[in-house]
This record gives sequence, C-alpha cells and structure tokens, in this order.
Amino acid sequence: MPYPEKDSITTLQPMSKVRSSRCSDAAVAMDNGERGRRLMAMAAEYLQDMDAATGRESWNVVVRRAQEVVKLALKGVLSYLGVDFPKVHDPAAVFIATLPARGMALSAAEAEHVTNVSAALARKRAPSGTIEFHGTLLTRRSRR
Repeated sequence: MPYPEKDSITTLQPMSKVRSSRCSDAAVAMDNGERGRRLMAMAAEYLQDMDAATGRESWNVVVRRAQEVVKLALKGVLSYLGVDFPKVHDPAAVFIATLPARGMALSAAEAEHVTNVSAALARKRAPSGTIEFHGTLLTRRSRR
C-alpha cells in the first residue's frame, strides 16, 4: 500500500522546515507555508495551461494538467498543515485522513468526490504512452 495506514496519519508530526527537492544542498530550507504557497501557485499555473489546452482540444494535455492541478492542490494543503505528503500521483487518501486529525472535515459526499476525482485522474495519467519534452507531447510512435 503506497499510503500510510489511516491510524498512523494522526501521529504524523508537523514539519517545521522542508527542503525543496529542486534546490542544491546550499539552499535555504523553506517553511511549510512557503512550500504550500508554491505548490498552490504551481496548481494555478497548471490550471491556466489546462484551460489553454482545452481551447486547443489537446485532450491528453488537459488530462495531464488536470491531474497535476488536483495533486498539487492537495499537496499544497497538506504542506500548509505540516504533513509530509507521499510522493505519489494520488495523495487523496492522506488528505482525507489528515483533515479530521487537524480538526477539519469534509462531508462524506465531498470526501468521496475528492477521492474519486484524484483516483480517476491518476489512473488516466498512469498508463500513459507519452512523454513531455519542452511542452510537446511525444507518443511512442512519434519517437521512432
């Protein structure tokens, strides 16, 4: 199972500082709020990319960007809450399990919707036979 057991979520300790995976060892650590803001800013940027791809009817890019928007938004909230989120495409289970432990909750219908959307987009993206190279998607056939 790629996610921690639900009961272990309540024992996660908040991280006071996290190091950006894109920075060198000499980089300054950023706090959870800054990391959360960056993840949410990336989600907003990818949402704009998704809208542009929708206008071009580039549906494979729409699905990819939609999945990234959901993933980054969920991870952004988890970061704000001080939760070390999993490095997976579908963090919904950790997100849903974390909220009650932090004194927040979604209705059952909202939780099911978040879980279903995140899982469906992760499934649609996972078996991809494409790679993205500088914004251009290449299929297996076009790489030959």
